[in-house]
Amino acid sequence: MLRFAVRECHLRPADFWRLSWREWLWLTVPPSAPILSPPALPRDVFETMKKAFPDD
Repeated sequence: MLRFAVRECHLRPADFWRLSWREWLWLTVPPSAPILSPPALPRDVFETMKKAFPDD
């Protein structure tokens, strides 16, 4: 995926790692294909992840 992003989308590797799920789909899904959202993350799982990986 990194190789595709760098070669085909002309992204720097550092920018690739900052892409959100939706941005990655925008770059990789053909224009005629529907963009599907990932399943919703349950609030308790989100809170656990937020504590484990805080923003600096």
